[in-house]
Amino acid sequence: MKKLLLFCLCSMIFLSSFAQKIDKKLVPMTVKNTLLVKVNDTVNPLWEMGKDFYTATLVKGELKGAIQIKENGEWIETIWTIPFTTVPNKIKDHLQKTYPDYKVTSTSIQYRSDGNYYIFEIKKKKDIQTLYYNLLNEFIKAEPKISQPK
Repeated sequence: MKKLLLFCLCSMIFLSSFAQKIDKKLVPMTVKNTLLVKVNDTVNPLWEMGKDFYTATLVKGELKGAIQIKENGEWIETIWTIPFTTVPNKIKDHLQKTYPDYKVTSTSIQYRSDGNYYIFEIKKKKDIQTLYYNLLNEFIKAEPKISQPK
């Protein structure tokens, strides 16, 4: 199951790298309606079209995010990049105690079909980890990031 989830996430990132920016007039109404249901107060998203889904890039105050929606209107996930200062103290304490020599390189909150998570990428020299916490601020798992050969 973990390998399937990792494969799906990597596939989405890979496919989105081939996404093309499109005019909002070309986005199907089913996709726009799902966006309004999921994120109803965001104005003027930038749209990209991948192979099997649309991605709306969002800005909401100091938050930046993206939502992926299939053409039939099925929601895939919503990802918000958040400032580390907004992370709950319980998570910050766990990070400091468990990974004292690591630097947090990215912080996001992700709403996905398999659950909702705070996700952190941390780094210490060449060791890069992805950490998952649930929205109750409980540590779920750590996954090493596999470096790509050059």
